[in-house]
Amino acid sequence: MRIKRIILSAVSLILTLSFILTLSSCFGEKKDETPSGGALTLFDGSDADYTIIYATDVTNTLRVSILELKAAIEEITGKTVNVSSDTSKSYKEKDREIIIGRTTRSQSETAIGKLESVGYRYDRIDDKITLVGTNDYLTAKAVDAFLSSLTVEGNKISAASDLAYFKDCSDEMLSLINDKGEFAYDIIVAKESSELYNVSYDFKGWVEELFNKDGAHSVRLKVKYDTAVPVTAGAREILVGKTNRENSKSLYSDIGYFAYRLFNEGDSILVGAYKESVAVSAMNELYQYVKEAYVSSTDGNCWIPKGFDVKDEAYGWTNQLPNVRNATFDGIYDPNDGTQLIRYVNADENIYTAYLSALKNAGFTQEKSYTMGQNSYSLHYGAEMNTYVSYIKNTGEIRVFLEKTGTQYPTALQSSGSGSYTPKLWQLRVDNYGSRENGGMSYVLQMSNGNFLIVDGGYNTEEEADHLYTFLKSKTPEGQKPIIEGWFISHLHGDHYGAFLAFSNKYNETHVELKAMYWNFLDSKTQEGVASYAVAQIESGARKWSGVKLYTKMHTGMTVEFAGANVSILCTHEDVYPSSFIDANDTSTVYRFEVAGQKVIFLGDCRDNECAAMLRSFGEDSSELKADIVQWSHHGYEGATYDMYSAIGAHTVLFPMNVVGWQEKNYTDETSDPNPNSIVSSWINNYRIPCGRYLAENTTVKNIIIAGMDEQNFCNSHYGVKSGKHCGTAQELVLPYTPKNLGKTGSALVSYYVDLANTYYNNNKDYRGKHVLG
Repeated sequence: MRIKRIILSAVSLILTLSFILTLSSCFGEKKDETPSGGALTLFDGSDADYTIIYATDVTNTLRVSILELKAAIEEITGKTVNVSSDTSKSYKEKDREIIIGRTTRSQSETAIGKLESVGYRYDRIDDKITLVGTNDYLTAKAVDAFLSSLTVEGNKISAASDLAYFKDCSDEMLSLINDKGEFAYDIIVAKESSELYNVSYDFKGWVEELFNKDGAHSVRLKVKYDTAVPVTAGAREILVGKTNRENSKSLYSDIGYFAYRLFNEGDSILVGAYKESVAVSAMNELYQYVKEAYVSSTDGNCWIPKGFDVKDEAYGWTNQLPNVRNATFDGIYDPNDGTQLIRYVNADENIYTAYLSALKNAGFTQEKSYTMGQNSYSLHYGAEMNTYVSYIKNTGEIRVFLEKTGTQYPTALQSSGSGSYTPKLWQLRVDNYGSRENGGMSYVLQMSNGNFLIVDGGYNTEEEADHLYTFLKSKTPEGQKPIIEGWFISHLHGDHYGAFLAFSNKYNETHVELKAMYWNFLDSKTQEGVASYAVAQIESGARKWSGVKLYTKMHTGMTVEFAGANVSILCTHEDVYPSSFIDANDTSTVYRFEVAGQKVIFLGDCRDNECAAMLRSFGEDSSELKADIVQWSHHGYEGATYDMYSAIGAHTVLFPMNVVGWQEKNYTDETSDPNPNSIVSSWINNYRIPCGRYLAENTTVKNIIIAGMDEQNFCNSHYGVKSGKHCGTAQELVLPYTPKNLGKTGSALVSYYVDLANTYYNNNKDYRGKHVLG
């Protein structure tokens, strides 16, 4: 357990320092003086060397000290030192033994009985040498002191034949049990933390069980909120969290935001961390600290060292990060996806600028900076970690993101050359027939250099993969492979990332070149309705292209530059913090494409929380949220909010779900095909949902482009059902796109598209398979 390792670090430090002193004063030169009372050779590499004996149930603190003693001796003698437990059946007791701690050897009890007070001692008893202490922590100190007393001559190690030493450590130790046999400390918890109160109550139960199970004690611990107990000078307290005690200030004055601290100051033991979950770990470790001290006690008390200071190293890679000064710390967001986020409030631009300087002074190098409206963003590389800092002027926030080194970011121009292609955006129909689901979205942008960017793609079906590949080939010069410069995935729902799985399974780098993928996923293991292996599946598919780059930490404010196209991140799941998520849809990454002087916003499936975060961050009137074209969130359902659509103010709305749905079954015959349904028209016509209401009430929108439908020429009526012509393969928007002048807005425009969708549906609903779907 970590507590044992951390306790050992203090012991190991003492031993290491002792080894250095010993090596310099003894091991590095021959000692001429003879120890008082004559010399006793302990080790010279012969059969007469002493054997080290330890108790079977020795704590890890003492175990490491024993191993370090063994290693130090072996370095000098060049021979293996025998080490054995006191109960080993393969070893028979000998006269020449170094006995460490409370073993079954009779000399151990004799030595313990000679402890005059709380402390440690080493003795020669008979031909054996005993090293004991009031507990294993102090016995480890006895090992250290014993080692320092030894004399080295060549490869021979000697000790004084009248070896005897005692060290009184009473003034160096804290007793957790008072003279009345009661637990000497009350547990005081910060009032605002019910989680820390609960774990403190657990700690109470653990300690009571530990002390009382053998009948030697009958202790009862008290757990109280700080506001319920007045501050009393000299009171012995275990302070948990940010209590109202003055000592708690010292706890939080020298602690990283992702570490915890466990230390003693005066009459207090302090336990805390900025993250409550980490503070819980600190309480668990305090118990391990107490447990080790008690189970190895030789006097029935529980002694721990004064002035101990334990810092958790689990997030040691964050130690380089300086804290933001003159702003108010307001919490930590740990999505369990490799990113840590610290949020500050009451900040201004000067504090942000000063923090960038502090990062530089701490050894960070600024790699890239961005601005988006009144907000500023900056990416920095450090020795063990990267940090991305955002300043949100509207809210007076500074957000500091931390990721380990090795995380990749798209900081350079991703492609060059303007090319001769006219930029085009296509909305592809999704395979609602093969998936038997209603949902999904699929968008392809061809840039001026002829290469492609893809957003999502639809379902994990072979037909979806075939359709996408065939489409890309049709837009690529004969004999050349399509080049996908970037594949952007909004979130971890199968109707969005599934097409990539199907595509990568069938069309790898021999068919298509894929340069990079972009996303920011919340950990799939923590999301309801998301396969726990989703990210692994996507990454596995990506590895089918040997040179592909995975940009997995796309933060709000970042912009990716391509040939004649820029992609900016308007929102991720991180921006919702400190609010709670509604569902996995509100983890969508919102992308804004800027091409040919126009902006296209892909909302994915984002809902209320992400919309509120964007409006809060940029402001309802911000030009950063304005766009010419917007994708209807949640594949045409109830996604996004009325205020969000109003802030965007697009003249064209992309409806990403296929006009002919195939979800409903004939449940009287489970083997039948699903029945087609016109789910599209029912959603466009629904004024109770945000986008439906916005379309009906505003005159901004000029066109609604529905996936899978050719608005001007229906396959059946214009070409004939058997003509072989495919209908609804994709809607093409030549950029910059000018919406058709239908002379209709608001409810009249909605009625027009409802009639259009119903007509198309009625003409196509009875047909199955590739013909209708294209």
